[in-house]
Amino acid sequence: MTSNGSGKSRRRRTAFTSEQLLELEKEFHSKKYLSLTERSHIAHVLKLSEVQVKIWFQNRRAKWKRVKAGLAHTRNSHDGANKPKIVVPIPVHVNRIAIRSQHQQYEKTNPCRPMV
Repeated sequence: MTSNGSGKSRRRRTAFTSEQLLELEKEFHSKKYLSLTERSHIAHVLKLSEVQVKIWFQNRRAKWKRVKAGLAHTRNSHDGANKPKIVVPIPVHVNRIAIRSQHQQYEKTNPCRPMV
């Protein structure tokens, strides 16, 4: 473990063996997400900690999604049509009180106009 100047120690990067990587990739190919028991079993068999297996799968899923997005992008750019990208926001949290107060404020400023 090394020190980064602020006194906190940082965990060293795990150097996976080729056998461990082969097994992890094999598992990932068959299943993108592991249950707790599967993770525990794989960690035990590969002589890794459960946290190492969990983080490896998180990182591997992120890489998989990046590659998938890149393939979709190249596929779309090769089909001849430059279609504009449509971004649809996904609400993470809806604050009902804020929406209600916005609605009431709208009704005060626009009493005759119906809400759409």
